Amino acid sequence: MRQRLCVVTHAALILFLGGWPATADDQSFYKGVPIRTTYPHAVTMLDNGAFVVGYDETRKLPVWVAYRLFPNPERFAFTRPSGFRIDRRTTARISHDDYTHSGFSRGHMAPNFAIMTRYGREAQRATFLMSNIAPQLQVLNGGPWENLESTIARDFANNLEEVWIVTGPIFDDTDEQIPSGVEIPDRFYKIIIDEQNDEPRALAFIMEENTRAPADLADFLVSIKEVEEAAGFNFFHGLADATETALESAAASALWTTGGPPPLPEPESDLINLNTAPSEDLELIPGIGPVLAQRIIEGRPYNSVDDLTRIRGIGEATVAKIRKFVKVQD
Repeated sequence: MRQRLCVVTHAALILFLGGWPATADDQSFYKGVPIRTTYPHAVTMLDNGAFVVGYDETRKLPVWVAYRLFPNPERFAFTRPSGFRIDRRTTARISHDDYTHSGFSRGHMAPNFAIMTRYGREAQRATFLMSNIAPQLQVLNGGPWENLESTIARDFANNLEEVWIVTGPIFDDTDEQIPSGVEIPDRFYKIIIDEQNDEPRALAFIMEENTRAPADLADFLVSIKEVEEAAGFNFFHGLADATETALESAAASALWTTGGPPPLPEPESDLINLNTAPSEDLELIPGIGPVLAQRIIEGRPYNSVDDLTRIRGIGEATVAKIRKFVKVQD
């Protein structure tokens, strides 16, 4: 077990210099804490035990999240928390309601399932801090991005000794925001590191915000260098120079084959399932706020979309408007 990293009191000086100490040693990081290269804003590090967040108070979201996974999923199993919490360590103090009616899902960067099954209940709750959330279109969040996260958690991490992940958003030069002032990313990246015979290998992905199923994950493979240049960080600077160059310069041509179970299939569609969707996903439906979302949950199960008319506050006109966004499935 690697020694836990203590956040030093010289944070302001370190951030001014562009990153955290190159010698930092934490179980969540592989060969160094990310260092700013071209990223334009200061980054505050928030250590949640099971994962670490690099948070941008200007853009009001995480710009990198690092965590380590290992075998034995399902070790813990807890119900999903009903809502997201303000992280009072941040100045931005973004809340659950700041995303309501924004058109974007509350996209976990450290994923609920992967963290919960390895680290337990308190770690799961930390993934529902808003400092771990970025705006994602539901077509991405519930489609190819979810498929990638499931492949990592259920296949790679369960059939390899351990893997390290660093993930986050990518921005272009246009500052677009949801109404609460959170900047909307244009793309998202995810890098997975595995060691074989003490030598690292990597898979790196970039997905556009509007990526939707069906999608072949291999189509999104890029080099680490491409991710670093787009995101503005140096991720694995603790490696020997020759090893770092070799690892980061070439894109993998295919996903890893582990000998374990095949990756989960892509979701059948990006429609919101009235019988299973959590409140934060139901609130993405036009005209459905927290009150109606809770009534929908309390009225389950549904046999058809038309059953929504039995919910107080939802009439035939509303059902007609939202029909194309929802489905009913056991």
